[in-house]
Amino acid sequence: SDVYKRQVHGEIMKELMINLAKLDWDNMKSVLVQKLESQLDGTEWSFDNLNTLCWAIGSIAGSLPDLDEKQFLIIAVRTLLNLVAVSYTHLTLPTIYSVQISVVAVSLKKK
Repeated sequence: SDVYKRQVHGEIMKELMINLAKLDWDNMKSVLVQKLESQLDGTEWSFDNLNTLCWAIGSIAGSLPDLDEKQFLIIAVRTLLNLVAVSYTHLTLPTIYSVQISVVAVSLKKK
């Protein structure tokens, strides 16, 4: 069924993200930070891009050494807070808040 296919696809993508993060965390961090900054400066802004990016961040939670993960989550949450500060419409604020909550919640859940 479609639900099963999506679930399997999500699990495969999550494992891929975890393996990539473990293989080359510095590169993965660089890509994720660049994507966050692209959300902030508007060059890649969309609800779908933001949601996908935050899913990717949440998917690797708990798979990194604590110090690396904490430092990265601080960067991610600060960037998302800055995104709230520059958000120009009331429609984007709930989306940004919800992805912030999901990133933090998933990270805390993994601990």
